[in-house]
Amino acid sequence: MSDKTPLLPDDIFAEMKRLGDREYAEVGVPMMLVAEDLSGGTVPAAGGADDAELARAFEEAVAQVAAKKGKLEAGDFASILELLSDRSFLDRPFSELAEG
Repeated sequence: MSDKTPLLPDDIFAEMKRLGDREYAEVGVPMMLVAEDLSGGTVPAAGGADDAELARAFEEAVAQVAAKKGKLEAGDFASILELLSDRSFLDRPFSELAEG
């Protein structure tokens, strides 16, 4: 991921608003699916470097939003995940494809 767009923009709030203002039915939304192990078995091995970078970016984004807003709501987490999804899969933000 390090050669791609930085996961967190300089102005995280402006970017979250820009993404949230789009017409999702027209542009689509990148998503991350996270599997949860409910089997009670052993903990799986840690992920790779991309997983660690994504986890750090998520924690940093949560901290930034919490520092400004205080208690986070479900929509805040959804916006953070949308932002990270937008910037994680391609060499440029997914949302740029719909804009140009």
